Amino acid sequence: MAVGPVRSIALTFALVVAGAGCSDGDPKPTVAEVPATTNPALAADLEPTPAPLSAEQIVVGLEAAVGAADFCGLLRAIDAAEPDPDDRDGATDVYRALAAATRSARPFVPKELRTPWEDIVVGTDEAATAIEEHDGDVSDPELDAALTSTAMVEALESVERYQITSCPPPVAGG
Repeated sequence: MAVGPVRSIALTFALVVAGAGCSDGDPKPTVAEVPATTNPALAADLEPTPAPLSAEQIVVGLEAAVGAADFCGLLRAIDAAEPDPDDRDGATDVYRALAAATRSARPFVPKELRTPWEDIVVGTDEAATAIEEHDGDVSDPELDAALTSTAMVEALESVERYQITSCPPPVAGG
C-alpha cells in the first residue's frame, strides 16, 4: 500500500486503550456475543458528533493547557489533537505545538510520570521533525514510526492509566 495510515497522538492513545484490556489468552467475542448498548429507537436522541477541531483550535488548546500548567487539561488537548490530513500546513503546526507542549509541560508533569513523559517528548519531537520533512503528510511512515515506537506506546499506556484514574472528565459545555 502506497499510503500509510493516518496517525495522531489522539489516535495512538485510542489504539493503546482499545488494546489494553485484551490478552492473547482471552477469547475474543464474536459480533453476535457483544451486547448492543444503544437502543436504535433512541438513536435519534444521541448528540451529534462534534466537528473536528481546526489546527488553530488544537494549537490554542495545547498552549492554554501549558499556560495554565494543567496536566489533565493538556492530556485532554492532546486527545483532541488530530489534525485534518488535507491541511498539511495545519498538521505541521499541530505537531510542532505538540512537541513544544510536551517539552514545556516537564515542570508540571506528575512525579510518577516523569520517566515515561520523556519518551513522549522524544516521540513528539520525532513526529514533528518527520511531518516537517515530509511537507505535512500525516500518512508518512516516519511519522507513524515516531508515534508507534515501543517506547512511545508504553509511555502512552502509563499516561493513559494516570488519566483514567486521576483526571476528571471534562464538564459538558465547558
